[in-house]
Amino acid sequence: MGADLRKRLGKANDLERPELWDEVQSRVRHGVVPMRVEIGAAVPTRQRLLTVVVALAVFSLAGAFLWRAFTPTPDAGVGDDGAAQARLSATRFQMVGEPSDVITEVGYGDGSVWVVGLTTLWRVDPASGEVAAAIPIASKEWDSIAVGASRVWLSHGLTISAIDTATKTESWRVDLPPTGFIEDIAVADDALWVSVQRHPSGELVALDPDTGTVLRSVNLGTSGEIQVVHGELWIDGHNSTGTNAIYAPGTDTIEQAPVQGFGPLVVGGLAWYVDDHRTSPDASDPVVVGVDPSTGQTVASLAVPDAAAIAGSGNMLWVAGVGRFDQQTGAWSPSSVTLIDVSTRTIVGGPIDVEGGPFQMAASDDAGWIATYETGGLTKVSEAT
Repeated sequence: MGADLRKRLGKANDLERPELWDEVQSRVRHGVVPMRVEIGAAVPTRQRLLTVVVALAVFSLAGAFLWRAFTPTPDAGVGDDGAAQARLSATRFQMVGEPSDVITEVGYGDGSVWVVGLTTLWRVDPASGEVAAAIPIASKEWDSIAVGASRVWLSHGLTISAIDTATKTESWRVDLPPTGFIEDIAVADDALWVSVQRHPSGELVALDPDTGTVLRSVNLGTSGEIQVVHGELWIDGHNSTGTNAIYAPGTDTIEQAPVQGFGPLVVGGLAWYVDDHRTSPDASDPVVVGVDPSTGQTVASLAVPDAAAIAGSGNMLWVAGVGRFDQQTGAWSPSSVTLIDVSTRTIVGGPIDVEGGPFQMAASDDAGWIATYETGGLTKVSEAT
C-alpha cells in the first residue's frame, strides 16, 4: 500500500475560499491529511482528504523537478536531541530535470522501490538508491500503484494501466464505467482488485491482471486504500463512508474490520491505525494504536507528533508526521519519521526530520521511503549503522 495518502488533483482557485482553507489548515495541523488534500466544491470527502494539496503545490513552488539521476545527499534536517532519534538515518535522493514533473506515487514490491512520475516509472534499488530502470508511461497524475512479478499497475481517475517491467511497455489500459473514482488497487487471489468510490457507497472490481477484463464486482458499501492480509482485502474507508471493511475473495464474504481509525495496516500480527483526534481539534498529538485483530482489543497506544501515515514490513512500523504549511511564506516545515518495533510495541527511533510537503510513503524490508510530491525528492529512512 502506498500510504498511503494520497490522491487527486487539487483546484488552486478554491484556496481563495476561506472556509476551505481553514479546513485544510486544521487537517494539516492535526495530522488528518496523510498525503495530498483535494480542495474543491462538490468533490467527494475521501477525494479531498487523501490528496494533500496538489493545490498547495501551486502556492509552495512555481515548479517541481523531473527525475533523471539520483544523487545521495545527507539529510540536513536530522537533529540529535534523543537516543531514540540517533538510531535513525535519512538519505535523500534527487532527480534533476524538467520543472513540470512531480512524484505522484511510491510503492515497494518485486524486490524494488517503484517511483511514479507524470511520464516515467522508475525502478530503484532499495540498497543503493540507484535507478535500475526508467520506464516511459502515459502522462497522467497516476495516484495508486500495485506491484506484482514482472508487472506494475497504475491508476488515475477511472483509468488503469498495466506496465510490463520486463519489456518496459504498457500491456493494457482500461477505463471503468463513469461516475466515481478509483481509491486504490491491489493484487490478491489471482486478480487485480480496484476500490472504487461510487458516492455515497463503494465497490470492489476484480480485473484479470493479464488482460484488464472485468471478472466480477462486489458492492462493498465503502471504499478506500487496500491492504492484502492473508488473502483478504482490508479496506480503509475511514475517509469515505467512515467504515473499514474486510472482504474475503475466496468465500465472497464481507465483515467489519476490528479497527475503525485511519489505516488499518496489519504488521507483526497486529492491526495498526492512526487515531488522529479529528473529532476533537484541540486534542494532543495523534496516537498510533495497535489492535489484536482476533479480539478487537487495543494492545498498544503510542503518541507520535503529527502522525498522518503508516507503512510497515516485518516488525517495523514506519510513521510519517506531516509538516505544517505556512500560508504567508508558501513553505512547508519538515515532515518527520518515527520507527515503532511492533514486537516490543515501543518507539525505537525518531522522530527524524525529512523534507516537508505533500508526500507518499512506502516500506521496504528494512527502510521507510518518503516521496515528496512537489520537489521530486525520495528519502530513505533506516536504522543507523
